[in-house]
Amino acid sequence: MKPVLTEVSQTQDYYTILHMLAKKRVDTIPAVELTTDLHIRTVDVGSKIIKTDAVLSTQDMYLLISKKSKHRNIMSKYEEAFEKLSKDGTLDKIRKKYIN
Repeated sequence: MKPVLTEVSQTQDYYTILHMLAKKRVDTIPAVELTTDLHIRTVDVGSKIIKTDAVLSTQDMYLLISKKSKHRNIMSKYEEAFEKLSKDGTLDKIRKKYIN
């Protein structure tokens, strides 16, 4: 059976790995979509990188507040505000402005 990966490169930062990808020194990078989209814009290599629809994994996110927290009573207010922002399209506007 032929190995899928023939060489693995390591780096410490997004700047380096995105430039390696743009210069075709590496073929692919698995990355978190939200932060990577931001770094691609920051490093300005978007015209040289092709984003795929491949999903390696998904992860749910949670907001947790301790039962001992003095702020525990805000959860219902948070949920109401989040629902309102979601329904009126504000969350999509924020995603488009800062992420897409």
